[in-house]
Amino acid sequence: MSARTWLLPAGEWLLVAVLGALLALWFSQPENVAQPDYAHYYHPSGALLMHGQSPYGFITKWGDTSPMPPWFALLVGPLSLLPRKPATWCWLVLNLGMIVAIVLLSARLCGVQPGARRTLLAALALALWGPGSTHLLLGQSTLLVTTAAVGALVAVEHGRLWLAGLLMVVAASKPHLVFLLGLGLTIHGWRTRRSLAVPGGFVLGLGAALLACLALNTDWVGDLRNKPPGVYDYWGITVNLRTLLGFTFGHEAVVDACFWAVFAVGSGLLLRLWARSERPLAELGALTLAATLLLTPYAQPHDHVLLIPALILLAARACAQSQPGRRVRLLTALVLTAWATGSLDHGLVELLESSFVWPRLEALLGERKMDTIWHFMRDDTRFICMLLPAGVVLVLVRFWKAHVSPAALATA
Repeated sequence: MSARTWLLPAGEWLLVAVLGALLALWFSQPENVAQPDYAHYYHPSGALLMHGQSPYGFITKWGDTSPMPPWFALLVGPLSLLPRKPATWCWLVLNLGMIVAIVLLSARLCGVQPGARRTLLAALALALWGPGSTHLLLGQSTLLVTTAAVGALVAVEHGRLWLAGLLMVVAASKPHLVFLLGLGLTIHGWRTRRSLAVPGGFVLGLGAALLACLALNTDWVGDLRNKPPGVYDYWGITVNLRTLLGFTFGHEAVVDACFWAVFAVGSGLLLRLWARSERPLAELGALTLAATLLLTPYAQPHDHVLLIPALILLAARACAQSQPGRRVRLLTALVLTAWATGSLDHGLVELLESSFVWPRLEALLGERKMDTIWHFMRDDTRFICMLLPAGVVLVLVRFWKAHVSPAALATA
């Protein structure tokens, strides 16, 4: 056996061990496993519905209630029958399992078989990635949305359009992240099979879920209509083109109109691609999810886990090209740089405010400049992570027009 045949697997297993140790160390911090979104919103909402009460029949200490649609409470309801603390740990384990599931489903969609070692390596790296770790810390639900969305793509790839429609009900627990994908799959189903099974399955599944919620309780209809407003600082925490334009040019009506114009044009061009392109579903899905993060009126940094299928696709395409062109290498480096920069978002703020760094920079640059830098770093570094979906869109639209053969992908 040559050194080359065992050196790469040994190095990958070593990296798995290092990443596993880092993740275990991260989980050892109590503040990293509190999962406030699950503990204060999802768990009480599901528990109330399972006990025949309205999933919106509670007020958090911040003065709001569950922001999720009623069928989401039905999804998390069985887990909410457990006491809050063990349920929170179960939700964390489920989220880790969903990262593995997304990697496997994305690889299947791309036609590659990464094997156990590389699947574990990718899952650990994604759990430690900035959006992934923030998602786990909050106990959020975008990983569930992403799992269902990729599952719907795989179902359509195998001709199971009704199943895709049902999975899109789960994905639509955050409709602002999958509205373009749902429309795209509907267009694809009609164009390729003259079938409306995707929207049919969605309507059937959504109707069944709402009827189940009504059978358990009917008060939620009025509670949903009159629930207290959310406590989120929309302009201060969301990451999309609208808030970027508002931050740059001010919250003016004409600026908002520009965003909605870009939203309409961008959505139209993307859906036109679904109607006419012969690209594989893996590419169309990755492009759609990346573009959605730029076009949606609402997204937060942890929602960028929606890019995991695109990252798996880019990795598969890069491995399948024996001699990638200069532009492909350049833009792949750009995407990886943006990925790393987005991961450092909060880490940069923590480094800047440390007692070791701050006094030295203040002495070097002056108090006024440091105050300006601090204001920017504290409030606006969130826009850095927009570079990643923008880079993915750019790479898929411009530089990977040529399809790689299935045989090449199978060896990636």
